[in-house]
Amino acid sequence: MKLIVFFALSSLLFSCGLKKDKKSDLVFFERSPDFFSQFVNKQDTPSGTVDMTRSKILSTRGLYDIDLVLYQDGQFFFSIPDLPNEKEGFGSWEYNEGRLILKTTHNYPVVGSRKVEYRLIATTPDVSGLRVKFRDRTGEQVLEVVER
Repeated sequence: MKLIVFFALSSLLFSCGLKKDKKSDLVFFERSPDFFSQFVNKQDTPSGTVDMTRSKILSTRGLYDIDLVLYQDGQFFFSIPDLPNEKEGFGSWEYNEGRLILKTTHNYPVVGSRKVEYRLIATTPDVSGLRVKFRDRTGEQVLEVVER
């Protein structure tokens, strides 16, 4: 009986240890800075509150609801209602190899401060294929982005 329990536990631990993150099969199109400029607000980051009614907003809906507001000074504002603590904040963005890289820091209750990188990519030749790609605690996420 002990031998059966040992093999059952060993196989369970062994199978859990071998799980690896699946590499993304996502194909993306390199886009020029001009392509992404249509999503950038033509003003610098506000020093006070962000007026979401007067801004170009990139949004995801579904697994995570994320609103992103890009500014011409290389900064962005994010709003993520599902985060446990910090639901809004700022970060920086830059164009790199056909995509926009957005970097910020999120503060989580148990693990503390973590750097997060969002990649804004195009998965089709037109605007309909805009996606945001990032990693969370469960692995890589790729969410459809719409402008509103």
